[in-house]
Amino acid sequence: MVLLTVLLLSACTPTTSDRAPAAYTTEEKVERAQALLRSAPTSGEERDTLLLEAGILFQEADYRPSALNAFGAIDPAQLPDPEYGRYTLHYAELALDTGDRATARALLTHPRITRLARQLARPERARWHEINGRLYSAPEESLAAARHYVAAAELADNAADQQRYHDRLWATLNLVPENELMRLSFEDPGSALAGWADLAIALHASSDSIDAQQQAFNQWRQRQPGHPASTRPPEALLSLERFARDMPRQVALLLPLSGPLADAGRAVRDGYLTAHYQALTQGGTPPSIRLYDTHNATDPADLYARATQAGAEVVVGPLQKGELAAIARQPHLPAPLLGLNRLGDDVEWLPHDSFYQFGLPPEEEARQVARRAWHDGQRTMLIIAPSSAWGERTATAFREEWQELGGRVVAAPRYHGNQGDYSDMVRPALGIDESAARHTRLERTLGRNVTFSLTPRPDIDAVLLLAQPTEARQIKPTLDFFFAGDLPVYATSQIYSGGRESVHNRDLDGIRFTVEPHSVAGLIAEPLRPDQDIPRNLWSLHSLGVDAFHLHQRLRQMRQNPTLSLPGNSGLLRIQESGVVERELPWAEFRGGQIRPLAPPES
Repeated sequence: MVLLTVLLLSACTPTTSDRAPAAYTTEEKVERAQALLRSAPTSGEERDTLLLEAGILFQEADYRPSALNAFGAIDPAQLPDPEYGRYTLHYAELALDTGDRATARALLTHPRITRLARQLARPERARWHEINGRLYSAPEESLAAARHYVAAAELADNAADQQRYHDRLWATLNLVPENELMRLSFEDPGSALAGWADLAIALHASSDSIDAQQQAFNQWRQRQPGHPASTRPPEALLSLERFARDMPRQVALLLPLSGPLADAGRAVRDGYLTAHYQALTQGGTPPSIRLYDTHNATDPADLYARATQAGAEVVVGPLQKGELAAIARQPHLPAPLLGLNRLGDDVEWLPHDSFYQFGLPPEEEARQVARRAWHDGQRTMLIIAPSSAWGERTATAFREEWQELGGRVVAAPRYHGNQGDYSDMVRPALGIDESAARHTRLERTLGRNVTFSLTPRPDIDAVLLLAQPTEARQIKPTLDFFFAGDLPVYATSQIYSGGRESVHNRDLDGIRFTVEPHSVAGLIAEPLRPDQDIPRNLWSLHSLGVDAFHLHQRLRQMRQNPTLSLPGNSGLLRIQESGVVERELPWAEFRGGQIRPLAPPES
């Protein structure tokens, strides 16, 4: 039956791939794989060896379902060591390609392969390290990935592979916290990894300006001329000089500086200027700035045109979605536009190579929460959300991502922010009423009192709680009261006020949530943090301004290389090929009323 399933799947259409054919054409690989399956016995070592060969051929032909089924049908205990090594490398790589990190982690951390890895041939050992580097791609595990990429580069037997490993290593080092980089630098000063750490520290210290980073890189190369990063620098560093030459000399900020949105506009402006002056103190040469008030502008596109005609080489803003769409609908954008919002499918606009969208959409956080909960092993979810536009948008984004991963939503009650008592919402959602009804029916059937513990429905693995701090401090104890205190609870950054309210936050103990870096001391540079006089609800916009300054000089560089990341005040930032700025937030949890960094997800 297993072989029949693989044969049937092998008739499916392949997914697209840019993998170059090796010995056979795609069609010949599939035909040979099918022939191997037909000739395979029903059991024994020969069966598993033929399944392995067929799976590799399907993988090279990009018949992924057939390859996955072939690898999945193998009993690895039946494979001799050399074949077991090939099985692990191919299967783990395919699992990562298809997003199955749990299978990849199980394969790559098995005691047998960790023992055999040292005995693999040199090219296979390099590939082993590369695949491990991909596995540990999460920011929390970036140090492990960096170690693997250094090892892979040392084992590379050609320039192209070494360049690829260096590029991935550099992208990974940008995720390693500075305290870890400092420790690496002192741990083994003469090692290649320590040299990479020194380079990352030097460029982090001058991150406010590309030209300052270029100078820091040149100075580092003079100190370490024989280091691999000097002899074969990552492409991102080779391009620094080119992008430094193209740095804009004038930037226009299009923001609401008067009217009802003035507070929001000024928060963005202040964040941008904070980063601007910080760059000056570090010896950089940031561009001059022209401010344009969008409040009284009848035509945002005309305001953009005026800014570019006055010499603006980059335009940052506007904040409002409608104003941003009005500019993006223009047939030509002479200067890059870094819009401070996201345009959805419901807004008409024209795609431009010089158009970038940078916002703080709650939907992005919701999708990140879904991925984290899935990697934590949750499969069924109760969603508790407010009946508000924010609640609906965020819950919908979570549900879509959750279901795409394969998860199931068992219930999704809504609440009103001012209702005070949440029992009438929580009790039926947890199935407590049904549990009580079963108790009553049982006593009637037996004709006597029965000791009975009310329990929540058993098909809930975890809870998504979308709430502001005040509501969350009432809903979480309500969950605990109705016997759901052991259920993991996930939330977005809105659940944390950022204040020192440890007594009140004890009611939130155990909740895991995404946290904006500006909310936690030590995660970002102190001079760039919002001033305490700024209202808490504007801190995110201040961080948006800080990050807009850092992004405006790296727009083309990061768009051309989506693996590059920028640790920002609002999260870890990357730019997609579409021009959308993605952000990934770190994780924390409430413990004893305090927030604690959350360990990396274990798949």
